[in-house]
Amino acid sequence: MLHEISSLRSVSLTTCQDTPTRLNAITSLLQFVKRLVLSFNPYNLSPRHWIPFCLILHDLLNDDDEEIRDLAARAASILPLSRENMNEHGMIRCPSAACEHLSSVLFQSCRHEHSLLIATLNRVMFPPSLRVRGHDINSLVRGPSIRELLAEAQKDEGALFAEEKQNLYVDDARELELWSLLLRKLDSPYQDSLDLLQGWATRVIRYLLQQITVRNDICGPLSFTWRADIFILILRAITLAGVILHWYSRASEDTSYDSVSELTDLSSKCTTSAKKEEILKDLQVLGDEASRRDIHPGLISKIFVITNTYSPITSA
Repeated sequence: MLHEISSLRSVSLTTCQDTPTRLNAITSLLQFVKRLVLSFNPYNLSPRHWIPFCLILHDLLNDDDEEIRDLAARAASILPLSRENMNEHGMIRCPSAACEHLSSVLFQSCRHEHSLLIATLNRVMFPPSLRVRGHDINSLVRGPSIRELLAEAQKDEGALFAEEKQNLYVDDARELELWSLLLRKLDSPYQDSLDLLQGWATRVIRYLLQQITVRNDICGPLSFTWRADIFILILRAITLAGVILHWYSRASEDTSYDSVSELTDLSSKCTTSAKKEEILKDLQVLGDEASRRDIHPGLISKIFVITNTYSPITSA
């Protein structure tokens, strides 16, 4: 059984593969899931097999072929939410609902696994073409720079004939919301790693703010964010900032003392507060500038919801 999962991991089940290949893959995967649930508790699988398996299934739920999505939804719907519900067969869900169910399955089975945290962060921070192959937050923050991310988002901007995206079904904004909700429920990274993430998010936000300010060559509705890929890039930065603020707030509310001394714990909380204030200020400046530059109202609304939620005045 583990050999079959390893084989699935080695297959690139993306829209780069032709439709018959992907259809054969999901048909086999559906049969595999049925056997997995009937003869073997999937919650007993090693996370190094289980997490990639669920992520492959999730990507097939976002395939641009309807038949593939429907088969993937049937497979995901079979997976139980907990060890105690192994004999309960869930109703067949639509693909979007199956994505949410699969996210819940991942949380229930691997909530304390660092590899799930990294995989989820990877999907929030980077588009599929630039995802990082790494196992820690250091790998993520040393991944593609903001300039590379922006260049990817602006690809074919001046081309006369832009190449059509391979997958027109996937909703990147919905995906970001799904993965960010999962991140908020997972164990937050250790302080040093969280500070690394904060530094990365801050650099990205400041660079995007600079671009919004200097791009006077774009006029008309939505200004700099008229391209969907630019909109999603900024949304990634805002979404990650919101998750980081959530983790910082959770850390500052923690009353447990597991440090060497209360003084060390107090120093850590002061650092947390300063980091939180820094990213909050950057978000507020981005929101104010975006309002003046006619940036997409969805982004402005998201910024103000986050800043209002985590501002010391409103959260007090």
